[in-house]
Amino acid sequence: MSDRILVTGATGLQGGAVARHLLKLGKPEVRCLTRRPDSEAAKTLKQLGAEVVRADLDDPASLKSVLRDCTGVFGVTDFWEAFLREYDQGVNLIDAASEAGVGHLVLSTLPSAAKISNGAIAVPHFETNARMEEHMRLRGVPFTFVHVAFYFENFINYFPPQRQADGNYGFGFPLADARLAALAVDDTGGVVTAIFENRAEFLGENRGNCRRPDDRSRVCPNYVACAATERDLQPYPSGHVCRSGISERTRLGGHV
Repeated sequence: MSDRILVTGATGLQGGAVARHLLKLGKPEVRCLTRRPDSEAAKTLKQLGAEVVRADLDDPASLKSVLRDCTGVFGVTDFWEAFLREYDQGVNLIDAASEAGVGHLVLSTLPSAAKISNGAIAVPHFETNARMEEHMRLRGVPFTFVHVAFYFENFINYFPPQRQADGNYGFGFPLADARLAALAVDDTGGVVTAIFENRAEFLGENRGNCRRPDDRSRVCPNYVACAATERDLQPYPSGHVCRSGISERTRLGGHV
C-alpha cells in the first residue's frame, strides 16, 4: 500500500467513494484534491481524517505542489463538466504524476467505442478517455486503468420512475433485451482500494468495474428500484415504458 495517496475528484461520486474507502482502511495517508476546500463535502473528508488541498486539473502548477511526496494517485475527470477539455485535464494530471515520480496512478477511464465497434460508433467521452490511456502509456507512468460501468444510482438521480395513471411507477430505458452492466458508486471505492493494496498484481492492467450482468440486472426496473417483486418485471421492447410495480407509498430513494 502506498504511504500517501492523492485522490482527485474527492468531493464527487467516484473520488469520494475512493477517499472514504482508503480512509476506512487507515493505512495510507489520504490527500484529497478539490477546487473548493471550504465546501461541506471537503469539510466532511477532513473530519474523516483526510488532508484536503486546493488544486485544479486545469492548472498544472497547482498539481505539481499537491503531488509532492505522493506515491499513489487516483485520478478521475468529468467530461460532463469539462467536455473536450477533459483530455487536457487528464494530460495535466498524467504529466504532473510522471514528473513527480508517482509509483502508481490508478486512472478512471473508458475504452474507445470507435475501436470496439470497428468505427461504427464514436462516443465523445469514451474517445477522450481512450486518448488519455494512450498518453499515459507514452509517458511511462506505472498505471492501472479502471473502467467504471453505469451507476445503479442513475435510476434515482437521472432516470427516476414516474408515477403512472394507475398509481404505479414506471420509467423508460430503451434496452429491449440487452443486459446492462452496472454497479453502486460506492463499489468503486472498494475496487480501487484493493488495486492500491495489491499494486504488483494490477500494474499495467485494465480493470472493468461492475456487478455481474445476470438475469436479475437485465433491464433493471425491479432490481434497481428496490421494492417490486421479480414477478412484476415485464419485458418491453425498445422505446416502451418499463413498469416497476411500485406503489405510490414506496420510498424510491436510498442506496441500491
